[in-house]
Amino acid sequence: MINFNEEFPKESIKIINKLIDDIYSFFIEIGGNLDFEDIYATVFPEHRQDDEFTAMQDLKTLHQYIRDGFSHNLSPFYEYVLYNVLYFVYDSSDDGFNLEESLSKYLTEDIVKKLDDDTLKILRGVQTPYDLIGIIFEDIDFLDVDELFNIYKNQPQIVTEFLNVDLDYYEELMPMDIISEYRRIKDKRDKRTTYSLDEVGIYNSNDFKETVIEMVKYFKNAIEHQKGFELLKTSKGGVNEKKVQKLFYIIAKLFFKNTDIIVNQEVDLGRGCVDFYFSIGKNKRALIELKLGKHQRYQDGINYQLPTYLLVEDVDFGYFVLICYTDKEYEKSKVLSETAKELSAEYKKDIRFEPINASGSYKSASEIKSKDEMKFE
Repeated sequence: MINFNEEFPKESIKIINKLIDDIYSFFIEIGGNLDFEDIYATVFPEHRQDDEFTAMQDLKTLHQYIRDGFSHNLSPFYEYVLYNVLYFVYDSSDDGFNLEESLSKYLTEDIVKKLDDDTLKILRGVQTPYDLIGIIFEDIDFLDVDELFNIYKNQPQIVTEFLNVDLDYYEELMPMDIISEYRRIKDKRDKRTTYSLDEVGIYNSNDFKETVIEMVKYFKNAIEHQKGFELLKTSKGGVNEKKVQKLFYIIAKLFFKNTDIIVNQEVDLGRGCVDFYFSIGKNKRALIELKLGKHQRYQDGINYQLPTYLLVEDVDFGYFVLICYTDKEYEKSKVLSETAKELSAEYKKDIRFEPINASGSYKSASEIKSKDEMKFE
């Protein structure tokens, strides 16, 4: 029996496993009438699709886990296989492999009496294998190991700190050459936990402001032109403000790692917490506020919040960064560039505004037919 959620009542877990067994048995039955590579192989990672003997043993082992009375926590490899079996049956059936009849058979009166209303609602909402996928898997990182590794090669902190993914856990889904490369990168990274004085350059504090500006531009370029927006996109439009701030913090730390610029997050200034505080001692400081364009009152961030922080802390340089998940938000926000200039004059501070288009709508280079479509401002 697969243990997918310890908070689920045991009786409901048994029912889910019976439904999985019905789907899995159907998959095994139809696959038995075709060559291995036509169906069975397709549910395995590509580098595991040539070893038919081992794959068939894995399919049998997984079926055993589903059917026996022991509680099994699946490894990412078996999660990958099970996910693809469920999706294959759902996608290849005209009705999505409707489970209502099977569910009514397993959901007896005695079982119903043992389950609470919320659990019953979840179970009765199961109509196809696709519905089971949403119940069984807390996340599906195991489907994106190749993309996660490609990010890790260049910016490992984004994978480990922003996405909270430990690639050690997914090694069995990697080909051997990728495992070797991953371990080399990880070992090298682990050895560089500290920097010697020779590695850290003596930073000219006169260039502080320009370097902060470069960092914000670097973040903007990564999001808009280097597919960084894919880290922020969700089925509901985009990640929340805290997660965007976490990504900004990671990239800022990477950008400044060989300088003496200190990066602090959520610093309490007495009148609230500023999102980011960059500094070189007491003489060179910058405050950064980061907001989402979808929030109705984001203008308050530049009009009142950032100036208040600058005045309270007696800091001369501030940045207001706005993440826009749609082109409409991005275009609408551009008026704040003038607002920043007006506020700078009013408060005698250098206040900058930087909108960032995280919509992912920019055309690929091969499709561009004008300078406007290049989207470099």
